[in-house]
Amino acid sequence: MLSLGIIYFMLFAIIAAFGFLGKYIAELKGRNPMEGFLLGIFLGLLGVLIEAVLPRK
Repeated sequence: MLSLGIIYFMLFAIIAAFGFLGKYIAELKGRNPMEGFLLGIFLGLLGVLIEAVLPRK
């Protein structure tokens, strides 16, 4: 069985990955990277998808 610390670390890593993926997509589209990062952090995969379909600036 996984310890609670490992589970928290994995959860943090997944959340951070969504944040940085959203940031990366926002930078590619010329949008504010913080917008993409926060969408990825707070909404996860849905936030990354939202950032992907937003229009370029």
